[in-house]
Amino acid sequence: MPYHSPRFLLKYLMESEPWLLLGGLPPGRDAQQLLETFWNAYRCEHPSHEVYSRQDDFRFIIPLTLHGDGARTLKKQPLEVVSVQPVLGLDTMEAPLTCSCDNPTTHSGADLSDPCCLRLNSKHNSYLTHFLLFAFPSKKYKKLPGLLAAMLEVVSKDLAAMCTEGVLCQGSRYKFAVLGMKGDMEYHAKTGLLTRSYHNVGHKNKIKVCHECHAGAPMIPFEDFTTGAHWKSTLYADVPWEEPPPFHHIEYENWMSGKAASFFKRDPLHIFRLGVARNFIGSSILLLCFEGYFDTDDDGCDGYSVDKRLVRAWANFALWSDTQGMTCSGIRSFSRDKIHFANSTSFPWVSCKGSDSIILLKWLDWFTKLHLLSSPDSRILQKISNGCVNGLAFQCIHRHGIFCRFHCREK
Repeated sequence: MPYHSPRFLLKYLMESEPWLLLGGLPPGRDAQQLLETFWNAYRCEHPSHEVYSRQDDFRFIIPLTLHGDGARTLKKQPLEVVSVQPVLGLDTMEAPLTCSCDNPTTHSGADLSDPCCLRLNSKHNSYLTHFLLFAFPSKKYKKLPGLLAAMLEVVSKDLAAMCTEGVLCQGSRYKFAVLGMKGDMEYHAKTGLLTRSYHNVGHKNKIKVCHECHAGAPMIPFEDFTTGAHWKSTLYADVPWEEPPPFHHIEYENWMSGKAASFFKRDPLHIFRLGVARNFIGSSILLLCFEGYFDTDDDGCDGYSVDKRLVRAWANFALWSDTQGMTCSGIRSFSRDKIHFANSTSFPWVSCKGSDSIILLKWLDWFTKLHLLSSPDSRILQKISNGCVNGLAFQCIHRHGIFCRFHCREK
């Protein structure tokens, strides 16, 4: 199976295009200050990371993450894709970025000792931010059990070597440190050999469903999102695997301690835009339909069935999106099939892309606020509106850098 060895990949990048790994900066004093600033700030987030037990100079340690996901070939065949991604954003020294919070913070590269100068590495073409390690059709994975785990173990060994050996660049030896594996929960469960994941959700018995805590166990409901949720006291109590995952060669934590479970990082796109938001949107549209908000006058109404109401809801959305200059590329209508509403016992969710979720939330926000003008005491409209406002506010992560001020985090 062909693959790009991290050893040679990182060596090539440091020798030819080091700015891709150094936040858009060339090797030198500024890049060293940027790295030192990152590690000093990251210590507050993860002080037990093994990088802090080294005797190395933080000015020469480059943070990386792994990224894995399922994809599609040109013939729509399932594909396994794993890449490595630098943590520092390439736009560090570009125009200042000011957030939209009540007390705005400006993220600028003017002072490289300020943690707010550190940008997310989510801008520019993905060819500049993600570097492929390997990819292969999933059918081969099914025919050869253990192939994906074996490939991950190979690249993990190479990454571990680069963390300790490093590579020379302009007379200085730069080393690396891996902060985790990014991906959706399905990929984490598959590659992390997790015994606790959302796959374990029980309908009759109470089963642990989270790799970081005991949520789902008896007396510890995983749906509890209150401040004093019981699952908080069980965070990182033990490991969620029977044997270490293929990443255990990488310096991170003791892989038989509960804290090692934090290696698997959540993906905001899948959790919100393709998860919570799509469920919320589908339920909200149907609730508004049942409450008659898309009905017209009795004389001109063409029916009160769910199907007819969904058609009128789509007409309302289409008119709004045209006036706003917005277009949904992943959904062309509202219907029972598109909202997965087979019967009254179904849990609806709308089939759409992540970008479409944001457009639909903006429309629901506008629609509910419009009707709140005439029905200010409607609890249904108030709750849907609040859900839209807070969901859209969550997108402010893209208006911030890697580290946020306290008041920005509180928002």
